[in-house]
Amino acid sequence: MEVRLPNTLSFEGNVAENFKRFRQSFEIYLMASGKSGKSDDVKVAILLNLIGEEGIEIYNTLELTEAQKGKLADVLEAFESYVTPNKNVVYERYLFYNRI
Repeated sequence: MEVRLPNTLSFEGNVAENFKRFRQSFEIYLMASGKSGKSDDVKVAILLNLIGEEGIEIYNTLELTEAQKGKLADVLEAFESYVTPNKNVVYERYLFYNRI
């Protein structure tokens, strides 16, 4: 059975939503290809292979320890926090207090 590779992560438009879809596709790919039982080092290497050139550049800028770089959950969490936009607290308070 041939398993389709997930598309590379698109950094155009809503990157947070694109990453959610990429992550879901990546996890489905690991399960369908039988690679979910591999070590975390191998899974991180597969992730970096599939994420694309721009994703590798971002990975190189993430502040991860050597131990964290070998754990898939830590790498995915770091990407998640990188692509998730920060909340504007002042604006959120304004919206909250101006509800009708």
